Amino acid sequence: MGLGVVEGRSLPIDIADVVAAKVAAAADGTIPSSEADIGRLSDGLWQRYGEDSISPALLAYWQETCSHIGPSRGGRWSGSTEDVLGYLKSFHRVCDGIPKRSLSVPLAVSNVCVVISQQDAVAPAKDARSVFESRGAMVVASHERSHASADGLRECLEKVRSPNTQAAGESGAADGANDVVVAKPDGARPEVFVDAARLGWKIIEEHGCEWGQEQGDLRWNVELGSGPLNTAHVVAVTQARQDSPVAALYRGEDDQPLQEGWLTSARPPRLRIETLPDGSLLVVEGVPAVAVGQRAQQSGVELSELDAPCWGQRWNRRATGEELSDATVLYGDAALIHLIRDRSSGAELVADPRHPNTYRYASGELEVALFDLRPQAVILLTAHQHHPLPETKQLKDLISE
Repeated sequence: MGLGVVEGRSLPIDIADVVAAKVAAAADGTIPSSEADIGRLSDGLWQRYGEDSISPALLAYWQETCSHIGPSRGGRWSGSTEDVLGYLKSFHRVCDGIPKRSLSVPLAVSNVCVVISQQDAVAPAKDARSVFESRGAMVVASHERSHASADGLRECLEKVRSPNTQAAGESGAADGANDVVVAKPDGARPEVFVDAARLGWKIIEEHGCEWGQEQGDLRWNVELGSGPLNTAHVVAVTQARQDSPVAALYRGEDDQPLQEGWLTSARPPRLRIETLPDGSLLVVEGVPAVAVGQRAQQSGVELSELDAPCWGQRWNRRATGEELSDATVLYGDAALIHLIRDRSSGAELVADPRHPNTYRYASGELEVALFDLRPQAVILLTAHQHHPLPETKQLKDLISE
């Protein structure tokens, strides 16, 4: 649908240009004030020039990016000016016909801090938080519109350079060449944990969790039903005050609720958003869908919180020769959040017949091992499929109590 014609621009302004301008404007914190601004910003995002040409730089970007993200990241835009995330996904639909090429060595990072903003249309806050926080990154919240804003960087720097950090090599390890900085987190370390140092791995990061705690206008927790973890009811519950940024995030623009869970990326019917009598928001995301519906309506559901510490670790290991690869170990609610993501995306947990309450399965390019040690712990390990985890028995032998 055309919205207007701008002098000097061969294409009429349409709805797609409005969303493209919103994304481009968010990068520098501006707001388009005219159709000419919309056309200019949209052309800049798509790198158009002339009458029907785009820059070779954009083609080069797609050529490099598509081979790594593959067709799965593409998506359909609803046609709404509010569906910024759908538009961003549709930007990569050109990748749909290009097969994904796996990286030979997975990238590993440690001691990471990221700044996110609810106002940022370039990197939607819920997706940034889901990607980084679930992997143990420290997060600083900002209210700036500009994607290029330096707001929050000082706080991130203070987190990274906290006096509670020290080099792993300070303990006297001989191999100083691979020393990394390890954040010493607050909270109690799990009594039941994976001691991967026995395999010669080095811990490069560990962190506690905030789930299950009151945080001003917000509460997160994970609730779990009885039965084996490949079929048990598992839900993440978020309750946010009506005037909180999280409530605004889930309500969406023009009160159109999100269609994807912030914590687990679950979609309806595995996601339910309810407004409570006091105006606060109740968000339930999990598996199976019937458990989500029952928990949202507070009817016919028997769930309880896991009485075990929520914790995360990242280990660095030598895979083959000089190659280094990392493995992640998640405990308690952190493991259950990952489990919800995997089960809601269709992962099939395979029970190990030789080791009760143990599962192995694939999740994208990750290999996953899951240990159900309730009530003491639930432990989930992940590693890139090119550098798989040890056999189940060897992993079980690493679990210290």
